[in-house]
Amino acid sequence: KDGEIVILQPNYEIWGNVLYYSGDNAYEVPNVELTLEKKYDGNPAVIVDTTTTEFGYYKFESLTEGNYSLSFSKEEGNDCNEDGNYVSGVDISYIARHVTGSETFNSDQEIAADVSLDGTVSGLDASLVAQYIVGFDSILNDINTHWIFKPKDETTLSSKYAELLQKNGQYRIDYQPLVFDDTKRDIYAYRLGDVTGNYCKVEDQSRYKNDNLQFKDIIVEYKPVISLPIILSESVYVQGIDI
Repeated sequence: KDGEIVILQPNYEIWGNVLYYSGDNAYEVPNVELTLEKKYDGNPAVIVDTTTTEFGYYKFESLTEGNYSLSFSKEEGNDCNEDGNYVSGVDISYIARHVTGSETFNSDQEIAADVSLDGTVSGLDASLVAQYIVGFDSILNDINTHWIFKPKDETTLSSKYAELLQKNGQYRIDYQPLVFDDTKRDIYAYRLGDVTGNYCKVEDQSRYKNDNLQFKDIIVEYKPVISLPIILSESVYVQGIDI
């Protein structure tokens, strides 16, 4: 009487885009690895892998009814500029100020700031980012990942008989079972440590001013503390400096 009638299809599909979490015109993230695993149902488990295109697009098709788990991963390297400084002293400053209560983060920034994946944003995260950007330690957390992925809108999952699960700071989508197409499923990507959200932003969108910088080589003898002269041509609020 109060049940739901579901008309099964011969096959199903799951597709969408992986987008960077920040910006009005979100960067479409390529080279994201997606793994779709069909759970054991009397037949051997089936695992299908795909990678997002240069436009962040992914698609799984010709799927049969059953229980599936969809997970995401990505290598550490940058997509647009190999030497891009997308996690910097500015991010450390933001995280430190958030910890002291002088900077408020939205829920997306809190995900990006929790580089240790312990569920909190603390001085440990600021310290890990500082060690990372100077090359002292490239490992941010126990599972050695630099990316987190989460559906842009998780409220629509239940209508697809799907559930968002979290383990060790990472998210996956479980379809229990897959009996509907899941289309236009946008996934947010978070580069851990990038709370300013400037990953792969084009030059004219950058929050940094680089047009008036002048560099001069300075040779000094080793000292425990080195003082460097910095001259600013105009009054400016400095949030962080990378040396």
